[in-house]
Amino acid sequence: DACPGSAVSEEGGIILSRCLQYLSTQHEVLPLPVMKKWHFLYGCQICQDVCPRNRSVPEGVSLERGYLGAEPDLTQILNASEGELRELLKGTVLGQSWIDPVLMRRNALICLWNRSGPIKRRELFQMFQNHRESLLAETILSLNGS
Repeated sequence: DACPGSAVSEEGGIILSRCLQYLSTQHEVLPLPVMKKWHFLYGCQICQDVCPRNRSVPEGVSLERGYLGAEPDLTQILNASEGELRELLKGTVLGQSWIDPVLMRRNALICLWNRSGPIKRRELFQMFQNHRESLLAETILSLNGS
């Protein structure tokens, strides 16, 4: 019940097409119902936090996740070059080389859209509707059509 994407099946399995953590790394325009629920810069771990199996973790098992730190400015992420983005996220779990910078920008774009009012949304649409990164242009077109 806690999963924002309703990605946990009755049997306890994960439905990847609904899992925000999984989708945050996929090179695709996310389904609109998922984007409307998107408030994380990079996936989520709510399922791990509420899972009954995680209540009694054996002694000595680390529960530490990667350090994320304070959320960086979403506008800064959207406008950063790949090198600038790596520097901005350096020292956090999001600074890892396996996270494609265009996906971080797509995720930031969705987050910012969901947190903004009509004027900021209009600005975002104008900035990204013809973006050179087709994923960003397609994402903003989908969001604007909602």
